Amino acid sequence: MCNSGEDICFGILQIAEVTATLDSGSTEELLEVRVKKGCGTKSDFVNGPKGIGTYDPERMCWTTNVTTEAGISLADKGKAKFNLDTDQYVSDGSNSNSDNTLVEVTVFDFSSNEGMKKEFEWSSGLSSNGPLKFQQETCICGPGDLCNGGMKLESPFTLLILVAVFIQRLL
Repeated sequence: MCNSGEDICFGILQIAEVTATLDSGSTEELLEVRVKKGCGTKSDFVNGPKGIGTYDPERMCWTTNVTTEAGISLADKGKAKFNLDTDQYVSDGSNSNSDNTLVEVTVFDFSSNEGMKKEFEWSSGLSSNGPLKFQQETCICGPGDLCNGGMKLESPFTLLILVAVFIQRLL
C-alpha cells in the first residue's frame, strides 16, 4: 500500500536474453524477466532520475536501449554479472561503482540452486553462450488509474459494498 504522500505507482520490467549452447550441440534460448513495483511521487519520475531511458508520454514509460554484452560466460551453477552505464540503468546505489558511473547487474543467477542443467532438465551440460542482451522499462500509472486514490476504509460496511460491486462485475 502506498503512503499518503505518494501519488503514483510504478512498475519496472527487466528482460535479459541469451542463447546457450549445450555440450550436445543443441541450443536453448534463455529469457529472464524481473518485475518490480512500488509507489512514489510523480515529480521523482518526471523530473526524474537519469538512467531510466527514453520517455514515451503516451505510455508514460521510459525504455532503455538494448545493451549487448559479448564477453560474459554463463556457468551451470553461477551467475552472469556485467556493468551498465548509469545513463541507461537506475540503481539504488548499492551496486554502483565508486564514481557512480557504472552499475553492476546480475542476471541468470543459478548459484543458490541446483544449476541450469538440472533446473531446465537439459540432457547435457552448458558448453558456451552467445551475447547477453538486457533491457529495462519503467512505467507509471496515469491519472485516473486509481493506483493510489488515498481511500481509507472506515467500516466493514464500506468493504462489503466494494466486494459486492466487484462480484457483480465478474458476473
